[in-house]
Amino acid sequence: MARKRNYRIRDLSEVQRLFEQWRQTRRGKTRIPEELWSARATTSKSAILWMLLCNWLKVSSSRQTGPPCGCYGRDRSPRTQLIGKMSLRHHTTFRVSIPLLAYAERRPQSTTAALIRCITTCVLGAVFLFQPTLWSMSEPPSPTQVSSRPTRLVVLGVSHAAQLVAKSYQPAVFRAFFDRVRPAAICIERDPENYARHDFYEFTYEQQNIVIPWAEQTRTPVFPVDWIPPTDDQLLAWNTPDIGVPGFLRNPGGFQGFLAFEDAKDLVLNLFFAESPDSRKEVDSWYDSARAPGRQDFARRLELYRTFMQAMRVRNVAERFKGQTLLVVVGYMHKYDIERSLTGQKDLEIVQPSAFGAPTDEEIQKQVTLPDLFAIATFNLLGVQPLTKNVAWEWVDEVLAQLESRSPGTETALLRTKFKVLRGTATPQGALANYAELIQRPDADETFTYTGVIDRRRVDSFFDPFGDLTIRQRLMLELARENAKIHELKQAESWKNKLSSSLSEMQRSQLQGYWQRYVEAAP
Repeated sequence: MARKRNYRIRDLSEVQRLFEQWRQTRRGKTRIPEELWSARATTSKSAILWMLLCNWLKVSSSRQTGPPCGCYGRDRSPRTQLIGKMSLRHHTTFRVSIPLLAYAERRPQSTTAALIRCITTCVLGAVFLFQPTLWSMSEPPSPTQVSSRPTRLVVLGVSHAAQLVAKSYQPAVFRAFFDRVRPAAICIERDPENYARHDFYEFTYEQQNIVIPWAEQTRTPVFPVDWIPPTDDQLLAWNTPDIGVPGFLRNPGGFQGFLAFEDAKDLVLNLFFAESPDSRKEVDSWYDSARAPGRQDFARRLELYRTFMQAMRVRNVAERFKGQTLLVVVGYMHKYDIERSLTGQKDLEIVQPSAFGAPTDEEIQKQVTLPDLFAIATFNLLGVQPLTKNVAWEWVDEVLAQLESRSPGTETALLRTKFKVLRGTATPQGALANYAELIQRPDADETFTYTGVIDRRRVDSFFDPFGDLTIRQRLMLELARENAKIHELKQAESWKNKLSSSLSEMQRSQLQGYWQRYVEAAP
């Protein structure tokens, strides 16, 4: 019989080093080296065993933990959660237990050592044997555990981008509301394919600028549940492969036009407006309207099918979060039909958003962010919204005051000057002087904080004919506008030519197409 060798190992740190070396170089089911089991210095076999288990848990945790990711969005698997909990809880237990076992090993004849060895071994064994029972008493159920409670479905119907025109509906209100709901997951109005490319509808400010950042900050899984018709179907119905792509020049309003809010009610919108009977009546009257001949009825039929598919995807997500709260943020035109399609579903309870209560002023103020302030000011001052004469001027003034306090600079100064021009408190000569001073500043070459631009080849955005200009380029445009007001046409043409020379060929053509309507004839 071959004689076993004895290896001299000084302490546990050397055992750990040897174990790491074996783990990094092993292949397949290679045995643990004999030298780890044959330590005769200050370690015991039981101590080594528990230390190796501790290292295994630590390695498994480091491989499995990370940002949540799921089928559509972000998620965390139960196995990942389990490994993470084991590593965290057992690591502390082992740090205490291993020195005690080593102490007992050095004094094999001591009664105290024997007692320590017995108690420590029992505790370590109990941790593994009874860990499921102990954790289930102290931890909430994971998303995949079946709960006896029904899943609460909260469908928040929204008016896309209206967060930028109403103080009562501002982005901070949404974040404060999300904090109240604390959903296990959120469903948004985007199809999975485009969401995977981080491609959103350009007008859904509440999705990409409110829901997604909040979900990332709180590590809440996001699931895109929208449905769009295939390319062939879009060609048949609309004679275009992608209905989301606007024409070379956008319409002043309406379908594929610039977005603006002309109704005074939009300026006082309530977070729960979609629950009102009037809102539901408006939606139902369109969905339930009489069939129209030919292509005229395509939009209504498409929206009915689209909303049904949204509801089915919501149902699938709800299956993954049984007994928890699922929030759906979707255009209010879809809210009622989603709820109707899922009414009566087993283990699903539809809860109206208003059941959580409206956020308080204090809760809202805590959620105000600098990017939102810039977006609000830009939308109301630089886009087509001022042309409607429907602007919450007092609120925009408050927003500018906050920007001047928190982020003074060329962008803020441009916005304040534009506010004065639109309110009639600045003369063309005064505006020209301000713009001329601002255009000389070094930071004028920066881009605006919020533009709403999706296609950087274009000069426009969904709300601004000149949304893709830098601050300096925008100043050139505003200088040309003020020169035209006082009939300094040569100077206005000079600024226009200088601006055109800094743009691409496509952008120059669009600038020319928008110039008369939105520069010469606009305030």
